[in-house]
Amino acid sequence: MAVSKRTATNSEDGFVIQCEPPKELACGYTKVRIMPNNYSKILLIVGMTGKNIQEVTNELLEFAISKTSVQSGETTISLSELGGIQR
Repeated sequence: MAVSKRTATNSEDGFVIQCEPPKELACGYTKVRIMPNNYSKILLIVGMTGKNIQEVTNELLEFAISKTSVQSGETTISLSELGGIQR
């Protein structure tokens, strides 16, 4: 897993965090570890729906992401309000 290198500088425009993107970007499918108790539940859904495990897992993640908010200090941002995330 590549990790980006970050540096911070002060400038006239304010505080700037500079990121150097990793040399390899994940394209297409990526591997994610799923805990056994959740994996068995996903397999149950797969068996009930006839969909493959990738389809079921992707739909569950899309739903979870659409219902997720990120809180930073007093500010809360709903991910569904950001561009590209719809449900």
